Amino acid sequence: MPRNKIVALLTALVLAGLGQPMATAAGPPGALSVLADGDVDEDGIPDEVELNGIKHADGSLAMDLPKLGASPCRKTILVEIDYMADSTHDHRPDLFSGPTGLPHPDLGVNDTRFEDNGHNHIAVGNVDGDAAGKQEIVLADASEGGRIHVYDATTHTTAPGLGVADSTFEDDGRNQMAVGDVNGDGRDEIVIANADTGRIDVLDAVSHAPAPGLGVGDTRFDDDEHNQIAVGNVDGDAAGKQEIVLADASEGGRIHVYDATTHTTAPGLGVRDTTFDDDDHNQLAVGDVNGDGRDDVLIANDSTGRIDVLDATTHANVPDTGIPDTTFDNDDHNQIATGDLDGDGQDEVLVANDSGGRIDVFDATTGKPNPRMGITDTRFNNSGHNQLAAGNVDGDSHHTAEALIADASEGGQIQVFDAKRPAGPIEEVAAAFANAPVPAVASCPYAGADAEPGVQLIVDVSGTIPEQPVFDPSDFTGVKADPANFDPARDPYVHYNLWVHDYGFGGTSSESSGLSTFTGDKQDFMVSLGAFAGGNGTLIEQAGTFMHELGHSLGLHHGGDEPGVNYKPNYLSVMNYSFQLTGLTGTTGKYRTGVDYSGEELSELDALHLSEQTGVEPDTALFTRWRDAARDKRTGAADQPIDWNGDGSPDDADVPVAVNGGVCVRPGPDGVLDSTMDPMDQPVNNLIISGGDLVCDSSASGDDVQVMPVGEGRFLRGFDDWSHLKLDADPAPVSSPPAELTAAEAETIQQSHDQALAPDRNVQLQRQLAGYREPVLGVAMDDTSLYATHYYETAAEPHTSDQPGSLVVLDRATLRPKARVPVGYRPRSVAVNTAGDRIYVLNGSRPGHPNVNELTVIDRRTLSVITTISIATAQTATDVVVNPRTNRVYVSNNLGLLHVIDGAANTELPPINMGVGPLGMAVDESTNTIYVAMSRPSASPPVTALGSVTDDGVTRTIHPQVPLGPVGTQPTDVAVDPFNNRLYTANLGGGPVHPSVTVLELSTREIIKQVNLSGPARAIAVSPHAHQAYVAGEGRVDVVGQQSLSVVRTIPANNPFSVVTGIGDDRRLYVGDVRNGGLGRLAYSSGSRK
Repeated sequence: MPRNKIVALLTALVLAGLGQPMATAAGPPGALSVLADGDVDEDGIPDEVELNGIKHADGSLAMDLPKLGASPCRKTILVEIDYMADSTHDHRPDLFSGPTGLPHPDLGVNDTRFEDNGHNHIAVGNVDGDAAGKQEIVLADASEGGRIHVYDATTHTTAPGLGVADSTFEDDGRNQMAVGDVNGDGRDEIVIANADTGRIDVLDAVSHAPAPGLGVGDTRFDDDEHNQIAVGNVDGDAAGKQEIVLADASEGGRIHVYDATTHTTAPGLGVRDTTFDDDDHNQLAVGDVNGDGRDDVLIANDSTGRIDVLDATTHANVPDTGIPDTTFDNDDHNQIATGDLDGDGQDEVLVANDSGGRIDVFDATTGKPNPRMGITDTRFNNSGHNQLAAGNVDGDSHHTAEALIADASEGGQIQVFDAKRPAGPIEEVAAAFANAPVPAVASCPYAGADAEPGVQLIVDVSGTIPEQPVFDPSDFTGVKADPANFDPARDPYVHYNLWVHDYGFGGTSSESSGLSTFTGDKQDFMVSLGAFAGGNGTLIEQAGTFMHELGHSLGLHHGGDEPGVNYKPNYLSVMNYSFQLTGLTGTTGKYRTGVDYSGEELSELDALHLSEQTGVEPDTALFTRWRDAARDKRTGAADQPIDWNGDGSPDDADVPVAVNGGVCVRPGPDGVLDSTMDPMDQPVNNLIISGGDLVCDSSASGDDVQVMPVGEGRFLRGFDDWSHLKLDADPAPVSSPPAELTAAEAETIQQSHDQALAPDRNVQLQRQLAGYREPVLGVAMDDTSLYATHYYETAAEPHTSDQPGSLVVLDRATLRPKARVPVGYRPRSVAVNTAGDRIYVLNGSRPGHPNVNELTVIDRRTLSVITTISIATAQTATDVVVNPRTNRVYVSNNLGLLHVIDGAANTELPPINMGVGPLGMAVDESTNTIYVAMSRPSASPPVTALGSVTDDGVTRTIHPQVPLGPVGTQPTDVAVDPFNNRLYTANLGGGPVHPSVTVLELSTREIIKQVNLSGPARAIAVSPHAHQAYVAGEGRVDVVGQQSLSVVRTIPANNPFSVVTGIGDDRRLYVGDVRNGGLGRLAYSSGSRK
C-alpha cells in the first residue's frame, strides 16, 4: 500500500533543547545483556554498541546510546550536527522548536481568591458570550458566601461586569462547580451541584443571578460523596447545547445525563455501568476526544491509570478509543482535563502529575502520549489543593486551548501554559523516520527493548564551528578531524553534518542548498541555506534539505537508484529536486506538507507514451510536479488525471512529453556550452535537451555538465527509498500497477454526481421591481450560510440608490433566505469573520455625504447590527476583507489607503498608505498578508500592479509592488491560494489589452503566466481543493486551471459581478448578478470543458 500519511507524530522522541541530544520518552531499555551475536535489527550498529553505547578505548562513553533511546531491535541512524555561528549565535539554524509547556508570557492571573479555601474550584468557559470564543476563568469561592469570581487571563485581573455575588457553593464541602452552555444560546452558564439535596443550580455571570428557567431540581448527586459532575454536548446537538453529566459511585458507576432546560434526565442518554465506582479517586471528564463533533464521557481509573471513553448515546465504550495506561494512578492528587490544544477539532486528554508538576498529553484515538505536547514542569505539585483546567483563554482564531494551573501555594495565582510545540525541521525529519514503512524486528530477544516499526533517528546537536561566509568543502575533513568538533570514536556509526551558510571551492559562492558523499567514508554531509529565506531557509527547506543530504549518505540518489535522472513525477521523495525544498503535499484534508522519502515504487512512466487519464498512481494522495510540452512547470494531484502536455485538458491517451525536463547537457562554470550536440537531441536556451525520441544522445565535453546520462530520459522508474536505505537490510522493491478511469468517464460521473447532490440554481434575493436594477455586488459564505448584498437602483440612473440596501442571509444547502439585515446605501462588499462571529458590509456613501463610506458590523449569530462605522474615504471605497488571526478589518480606498478597523473595539486604526489604486483584496492568514489589486489609469504615472502589506497587528510591512502589465490591464480583484502557493489577479482589460488572469507564485510574488480571457474579469475566487480559479465575467464564469494555466472550462451565467467558491468538499461556486438581483449556484463541473 502507498504511504499517504506523509507526516505523522514524532513518536517516542523528546527534546532537551538546542545543543542537547534527543532521547526516547521511555528511556533506555534497561541493563540488558547482549543475548545475540551481531546486529539483530540489521542497522549496521552492533547490538553490543546499541545496548552499551559507543566507547573509547579506555571504556569511557563517547555516545551513550541507551540513554538516547537506541534499541538493538529497532533500526537506528545516528547524526551529529555542528553549525556555524558567530559569537552571539545570531546565525544559528533553528533546528528544533522550543521545549514544550513554557508558561505563556502574556496570559495568567497573578492573584485570585483560589487559595482562600481548600474547597474552592476553578473552571473555564465563555461566560460573557464573547464572539471570538475567548473563555474566562471561573472561580467558585467557598470562603466568601459561594461567590463566583470571573477572571480574564489576558488582562490578568477580574473580568468587569461578570460574576455572581452569592451562590450555594459554600453550603457543603462536597458541592461542585462546572461551566457550559446548557441552553444553547452561545454563552456558557455556571453550574452548581448541591450535595445536600442533589439540586443543580444554573447561574448567569452576566446578570449575576440564577439563569431563568434553567436547572435540575433533583439528581443523584447527593447519593454518594464521591459523585462528580461535568458539562458537555454529549448528544452532538447542532446548536451546541450542552448537557449536565453526573457520575454516580452509588449505582455501579452509572452516568446520568440531565437537561437543564427540561429540569430532568435527558432521554436516551447515559451509561448504565462504568468503572467510576471502582475507586474513590477515579475522575470524570467530558470532551470530544475523537473529533466527531460530539463530546465523550471519560473515566480515569486510579487503580491502573487507564482512561475509558464512553458514548452517552450508545451507552457503551467508544470503539477503538481510550488510553490503556497513564500516570493518573501514580498519586491521589493527579487530575485529568480535556481541551483542543492544537486546534484540530479533537480534544486531547491532559493528566497533571503531583510528582514534579508535569502535565502529560494523550491522544485517545491512538491511546498514546502526544510527543509534541505536554508541560515538563508546573507548580501543580506545590499544593494538594491545586487544580488543572483547559480552555481557550486568549480567544485565538484557531480555538486552541491552553492548560491552566490554579496554585493555592502562590497567592491563588493562575498559570497558563501553551501545551503544544510546533515541530522544528529536525523533528519533522525524525517523525518521517519514526513512521517509515520499515517493519519491526519479528522476534526481539531483548525483553523490554523498543521493537517498534520505523527507524529511530537520533540527532546530537554538538556545538559550533567558526563563522565563514563561504565554506570550502575541502576543509570538511579537517573540521571533522578536530576532536573538539567530532569524537573519532563515534566513527563509523555516526554521520557528521555541518550546517554552513554557503559553500564553494576557492571561496566562490555556490548558493547551493547542500552537499553530500564528498568525504572519504561517504556518510557525512552539509546543509547550506544561507542564500535562502531568512538567511537559513524556511522550516520545510531546512527539513527537506537535511533529509535530502542525509539520504545521499544512505545510498539514495536524485532519481532513487539513478544518480542522473532527476525531476521524475513518479518519484515522490525529498531526494527529487522537485520536492526537496517544498516538501510533499497531500491532496486530502488540510493539504498538510511535510518531508518524506518514497515509500513505494510507483509505476514506470514512458515519456514517449504518456496516458493523461492514468496520471501517476491512483492510490497516491500527493501532489506531483512535471514540465509540460512547452517546458512550463506544472503541479497536479498524482492520483488524478494529469494534463502532461499542458493543452488544458488531461484527456490525451498517448502523448510524448519530456516531463522531467529532458535536459541532457548544461554549460559548466564558464557559462559556455562546449559540447557537440547529437543530431537526435535539440538545443533550448543554451541547453541540450532530448529530441523527439526523448532519449539523451549527447555527451558533455569541456567543463559542461552531463545532467542526464546518455541513453536515459524516456523511461522514468519509480523507486522505493525506504526499502533501499544503505544499512544492512536491502529488501526487494514492490510495485503496484495503476488502474484509473478515463477523463471522459470521470467527467460524466462528476457532472451526474454534482447535479444529483445540488443542481444548478438561481434565486431572487428580493422582489423584482419594474424600472429598477438590483446589483448583487458582494457574496461571502461560512460553513452553513451564504451572505449576499442587495440594493435597488433605477435603470434610468444607475449607480444611484434612494434607499438603503440589505444583506440577505441564505441557507447554503437549500438557498432559502434566513434573514434580511438592513445595511447602508449601495452595499458593495461583504466579509465574514467566523472566528469572531462578525459580518462586515461595506456600503457606499449616503445621499449628501459623498466623502464618507459606512461599514456595517453585524453579529453573525443573531444577525443583528452591532454598529455602523463611518469612514472618511473622500470617494467610494471598493472592498472589505478581514483577517481572523489578528481581528483586523481592511477597507480599500482607490485614492491610496487601506482603512484599518480593530474588530474587537470596532474603532478605526491608523490607515495604511499603499499608494493610489487599491481595489479588490484578499488575505493570506498564514502570513498575515493582505494582497491588493492596484489600478489607477488616470494617475501620474498610471498604476497597474499587485500590492501587498503584512500586518500582524503590531508591525506593518509594505512590500514592493509587482507590475502586472500595461495600463489597460486594470487589475480589479485578487484571490490567494496558500495551499498551492498561488496568487491570481482578475484583470478587466481595456483598449488593445486583453482581459486576463495573472497567475503568480505566492511565496515569491513572481508572475508565472498571464492567461487571456474572452471578456472582462470583474471578480475572482479560488478553490484550493479543485485547483482552479473562477473568474466572474460578462455572461459567464471562466475557469482557469492551476495545472494548465489556461481557461479549462466556461460556465454560462447571466451577469456575474461577485463570486465565491465552496468551503472544504463543497464543489460549488456562488455568483451575484450585477443587474437582476439573482444569486446563482453552479457546480464546478457545469458548463463545457475547453
